[in-house]
Amino acid sequence: MLESHDEPRKAVLTAADAIGQLVGFYGYKEVMGRVWALLFLWDEPLCAPDISEILGISAGTCSTTLNELFRLGLIERTGASDGRRQHYKPVTDLWRAASNLLLQREDKQLRSAIDLLRQALDTARRTSDSPVLRSRIRELAGFLVLIRLSLRLLITTGSLSIKPLSHQLGSGQYAAMLKGDREARQFWNED
Repeated sequence: MLESHDEPRKAVLTAADAIGQLVGFYGYKEVMGRVWALLFLWDEPLCAPDISEILGISAGTCSTTLNELFRLGLIERTGASDGRRQHYKPVTDLWRAASNLLLQREDKQLRSAIDLLRQALDTARRTSDSPVLRSRIRELAGFLVLIRLSLRLLITTGSLSIKPLSHQLGSGQYAAMLKGDREARQFWNED
């Protein structure tokens, strides 16, 4: 363990704080970024008490954070090097780590908006004689489903050809692209 006055430890803590702030900006708890960064920067897996001590966080906060990072696929549990305690190491593929965070956060927001549009369409079908209203709700939902699918493609493959998408968006025909998508199908049932 590094002593608190060691310059390398200061560098680790400064870098962990930077990642914590960035992760906080994207809607996650800063401590998640700090713990992940510490594990990424440390030269060997760490146990929870060591993580708590280095970062100055409580055992409870550390435990909750480690469980959340594990659930998000950002860290792995390893066999205890001292034979007693569970140790943790980071996912070191930076694209995989970032994409796990982004995909879950963005997907959650997009799903929420799509669900609300589903409710709006159900309400419009029951209460409105306006085909324009229903059509525009379907158009909004279709656009969000397209964004969701495109984002998933971009994040999981690392590439996305925007030319065919921009052509479809420009022509107003993108709904046809999405009719095969299970989630999107309900929005194109004609009233």
